[in-house]
Amino acid sequence: MEKVLVWGTGNIFRKYYDILLNYVKNNEVEIIALINQTKSCEMINGYKVICKEEVINYEYDKIIIMAEGIAKENIWNDINQLMIDNKKIVSIAYLLRNYSGDDYHQNNIPCLEILELIRKTKKEKESIAVAEIGIDIGATSIEVCKLLESTDTFYCFDFEDKIRELLLYLKGLDEVTCDLVGKGNSHKLYDSYCWSLCELLFEMRNHKKLGIFDVVYLDGAHDFFRDGLACCILKELIKPNGFIIFDDICWNYGNSSTCNPKVFPQVKELFTDEQIYDCQIQRVVDAFMLSDERFKQFYIENISYLSRAIFIKES
Repeated sequence: MEKVLVWGTGNIFRKYYDILLNYVKNNEVEIIALINQTKSCEMINGYKVICKEEVINYEYDKIIIMAEGIAKENIWNDINQLMIDNKKIVSIAYLLRNYSGDDYHQNNIPCLEILELIRKTKKEKESIAVAEIGIDIGATSIEVCKLLESTDTFYCFDFEDKIRELLLYLKGLDEVTCDLVGKGNSHKLYDSYCWSLCELLFEMRNHKKLGIFDVVYLDGAHDFFRDGLACCILKELIKPNGFIIFDDICWNYGNSSTCNPKVFPQVKELFTDEQIYDCQIQRVVDAFMLSDERFKQFYIENISYLSRAIFIKES
């Protein structure tokens, strides 16, 4: 049983508390205390609340960060200022990776298409480079890195805090021997993985290369203005005979269980009604892939899902 401190007692803590409690009931974790920035109360749900400065008084195996966005970044700043061992820090992904409940089980399933394309490409090349844009809880990242060898490189793109935590986790796995390259962006409104991809594009051109990636899995923001731009850049970054997978081409905000207007009213401030109910990744594919003569749609027998589209860049 692991002894844990839980950092964060706000909305994210309440959202995932039942999952955390499931681990407690199964005797997998013991919650020693909850860390609150202001220590506004002494107890929450029967657990002692402490301030961040009190962490040094406790013996623990892990600290679970129960926060997202700017709040999560602030916690990481406090962790570094207090010189807490980063190897003991985990996020919500730590809880979800091994959780079998129906409400989050889908997050634990890796993309089968990328695994098959990696196997196919590895048969033809001694070393390959794979990119995943949008890592979620890392289920696909972990299985990808287990397939790759010491001569291969795995690139991952997402928010800085998520990338940092994923890389810490991957580096702790004995099965992972590939080179790991994390490209994180901030939570600022107009910052995204597109900027990191553009930097790689400039670097590629400066070195006069024909591409960087052999296999790309795009599972990012699921909106046209970010993933449309990402698609255009990725088309240049993919090597001849390389692959790109578009995930969730049938997904839209209106039918999402977590992002629909009833659950997430702010979505109506971000998009028009047409955009909310439009399958924006399918729009990206229709706008930028189907008419590009350099790319041909690719199918994997007995694996390809209707929710994903795969393209190969012809040599």
